[in-house]
Amino acid sequence: MTRLLPTTIALLLTATLPCASRAATVPLAGTAAAPSAKQLDAQIATRQSGIAALTKQIQALDNGIQNRVTKTVDELENLGDSKDSGTRVARIKEDVIDFLRKQITDYARRRAQLRAELDNPQRVIPIATLNSDIAKIDARIDQRIDQVVALGGSFAQHQDYDRYESTGSNWRGGTEYRVNEDWKQNRKTTQKGSQQTGKLVNALDETIRRLEFSNRSLKSRLAAQSGPAAERTQADIAQNEARIETLRGKRVTLLTGSGRVTRGLTLKEALAIADRLKGVGSDIRRDQTKLTGYYHELNAECYQLALLDAQKTAAAKPRP
Repeated sequence: MTRLLPTTIALLLTATLPCASRAATVPLAGTAAAPSAKQLDAQIATRQSGIAALTKQIQALDNGIQNRVTKTVDELENLGDSKDSGTRVARIKEDVIDFLRKQITDYARRRAQLRAELDNPQRVIPIATLNSDIAKIDARIDQRIDQVVALGGSFAQHQDYDRYESTGSNWRGGTEYRVNEDWKQNRKTTQKGSQQTGKLVNALDETIRRLEFSNRSLKSRLAAQSGPAAERTQADIAQNEARIETLRGKRVTLLTGSGRVTRGLTLKEALAIADRLKGVGSDIRRDQTKLTGYYHELNAECYQLALLDAQKTAAAKPRP
């Protein structure tokens, strides 16, 4: 959806994520009057309330974005081109697929960041929260893969049309022919679909190779690990293997096609959908900007909360 929807979607998943990890430090003694335990509790409660409000706003925005994307995919999956629209619907689908693939890449990048935090001894986010957030991102990735394959399988399939059709007899009594417009249209749309399917199959193959390489590296690392680190690496290997099997199945689905019967749009209808999707893109860009701002606020609030927690812990320790 590179021309219809925005392509910078890295923060779409922030609704599922808490504060970004940042090591908390305790202010040096003597730099300011130390607050009392009651004051610290009040400040902590205020920060927690702010975090809850920001999280709610982020979730609402993110859910709105997800609903728009899902609605768009579900609608386009049932639509196709006609002799009137040419390949305009196919091009819209191609844009949407590009958009979804960009999302998958951004989700995977964010997942890697969270996974690195699991091995960070100075992390602020609890391990259970990190694991929960990673699982939510994995679910988003799986959803986007399903949507890519659904759209990829909804391109026009080959149909048996005669290449030429009779137009009547000429003055010599012979039959005159012309190119069958149905054959010409099906040839154009199936060529477009075949190109897109080829791109997606190549992308799946590359992802599978990358996951297989990752597992070989993880297995080598596992030999030198023990305890929780080894358990996390084993979980990574199992997750990669499961995704490889899933992608292999999706590859078969793409190559066989969905067999779905689509409704051919007129040129007017196709142009109307393209214009409407531009509006969807504007809405997502607007909400994306809000999400970015809220996410920065959330990070700041979480960092301040971590400082307060650390200060309270230090104050509770008996002095020598």
